[in-house]
Amino acid sequence: MIPEYQLNAKDVRHQAMKTLQKHLTLEVKGYCCTTEMILDVVLKASAERSSIEAACADLEQVADSNTIRRYLNEAMRVENLLQQEAEMNAILAESIPLSMKRADLEVAIDFHGEPFYGKRADLRAVACRGQAKQGTSHFTRVASAYVVWRDVRLTLALRYVLPGRAKLDILQGLLDDLKRLGFQLQSAVPGQGLCHDRDYPLCAAAGPTHHHCLLDPRQAGWHSSAVSGARELPDLLHLYG
Repeated sequence: MIPEYQLNAKDVRHQAMKTLQKHLTLEVKGYCCTTEMILDVVLKASAERSSIEAACADLEQVADSNTIRRYLNEAMRVENLLQQEAEMNAILAESIPLSMKRADLEVAIDFHGEPFYGKRADLRAVACRGQAKQGTSHFTRVASAYVVWRDVRLTLALRYVLPGRAKLDILQGLLDDLKRLGFQLQSAVPGQGLCHDRDYPLCAAAGPTHHHCLLDPRQAGWHSSAVSGARELPDLLHLYG
């Protein structure tokens, strides 16, 4: 049986390109580069988890990787990180399926880090320090809130993890984002990265499969307790008052 609606690569690219161009502050009108070309390269690199270099090598009729990186660096400046964060969240919000329920959800919150090897002082200033790994002690980090819907992981909101930005504030910010999007949480589950974070021993003790490991803004960490039912959650998270 042939499905009535079937997505193909062209449809996915068209929708992604339309959403990105609507929300991202990125406009390139160069001699050999356009906004669409740069977004094509970024989409390919992201989808294949590869590099700008590899994406440029695979795509035809695109500028060289150094030129693409130069335009991206000019457009996405360090001083505009919070604006970029807001634009990314607008993209995620628009991409949430209309048919997905928004009540009684189990949402996972996690931290994600990538090794950072840059030498520029302004970039290193916004990178996080940590235990040396893969040849560096600097990392770019993002916190995200996500659900698994129809066997697909969907990111609902994100926050940049920056030096001086308290982790508890980041976690509460994600919960506030979910509230603005109309989600009513049954539980907030710490992901693997957050469970291994030394700053949150209660979270580490509970583990990533503990479905009632909830953020309590009245404490300097996670409040782990057996919560009976979703009715107690609003008081714990102050989501509704």
